[in-house]
Amino acid sequence: MLKTRTNLLDIVELVEDLPEYEVKRGEQGVVVEVFDEPDEGYILEFIDPSGTSSRLAYWVKPEQIKRVTPRKAQELDVVELVGDLPEYGVKKGERAVVTTAFGEPEEAYDLEFADESGRSPRFAYSVKPEQIISTNEIADNAFAEASKLINSGARFEGRRKLREAVRLKPTLAGALLNSVLVSFGTSNDFDGLIRALRLVCELNPDYELARTNLVGAYLNRGIQQAKTGDVEGALQLFYPAMGIATSEETISWVKQNLAAAHTSLAIKAHNQARGERDSEGALKHLRDVSTHMARACAIDPNEHTRRNLGLAYAYSGNGLLKNKDFETAAGFFEVAEDAGVSFPELHNNHGVALAFSGQLDAAIEQFESALEMDPTHATAQFNMAQVYRAKSEGKAQDWRMEFTGDVPFQDMPVSQEFEYQMAA
Repeated sequence: MLKTRTNLLDIVELVEDLPEYEVKRGEQGVVVEVFDEPDEGYILEFIDPSGTSSRLAYWVKPEQIKRVTPRKAQELDVVELVGDLPEYGVKKGERAVVTTAFGEPEEAYDLEFADESGRSPRFAYSVKPEQIISTNEIADNAFAEASKLINSGARFEGRRKLREAVRLKPTLAGALLNSVLVSFGTSNDFDGLIRALRLVCELNPDYELARTNLVGAYLNRGIQQAKTGDVEGALQLFYPAMGIATSEETISWVKQNLAAAHTSLAIKAHNQARGERDSEGALKHLRDVSTHMARACAIDPNEHTRRNLGLAYAYSGNGLLKNKDFETAAGFFEVAEDAGVSFPELHNNHGVALAFSGQLDAAIEQFESALEMDPTHATAQFNMAQVYRAKSEGKAQDWRMEFTGDVPFQDMPVSQEFEYQMAA
């Protein structure tokens, strides 16, 4: 017998028993080492059918093995006839399941054809490999046909063919993904890209890379909206992205953009409140400030979003103070301080709210906090003197107290655009 030259990772079959390694004729193994000296030989690995263990055979000679030619199909594969088989009553184009695959004396297959009408199945025996096409070939043909249909405008039929192709060969979802990304390239047609990526995800819901790219498309479209000043429109794109199952890293990116958008809307509302002459109108805008900052902090809690939320409560307290709702204002100032916000103006205004609520000792503590931070703070000095005077006289006064203004929010611009990921 001629020597059978094989390569690393080839599949081979024993043509004789190797009792020293407890393997027998007909067993198939994988070539894991190839030796040329002093004589040609191989180390073979035989995997247990359960997949839990393996056996090795050493220095196997070339005449003891034969290379296994990959079969066109395996048992339980779906195949399609390329011609009629009148002897079995089946025709070209009909599909069947491989019930038995033979390697000897030559490659052949037994097929079972399911009848959709519910009648008994039909069988064809010893079908030759050239009389069938495999699952992969069916899928590739369906994929090619789908592309033609879609390009010709027959989108519904094309989508149906794509579903068929990906169902038979899930790896085609990667080819479709790459085709979509290359097709859209660096264009700004994010709406079209989103529709195409949603189709890939629909065809293979388990394809994480497609979901990640879909998140990226939503993000990029939202960033595009935000840059034009349409932050509300950006939110309508960031939130759908948040609902797509993808990696923690990608979700973190979505959260950053959502927090940035809500922060931007809060700052816009704050500026509107400052320009509002009507106190009730100003309070309405300030409620929007608190709402958006609370959402930003809930979505992406960090040093900046927590401070901004505290500032939002402080500004709401200022608005309530101007509207003479002193007890409610004091509550907002407390929450602001709980969020870690502390600056002389906040403590001064908190003291004013407490003084007008009749809590004079607590008011003095707030003015003292303001003066510890800034001993030259004239407003806090003035207000504290008024409170001490009231305490010494033992009666409340119609005070003329002063409160002070704003500390700016920490703005959070939207992220840079997402870079799409091609399938391997």
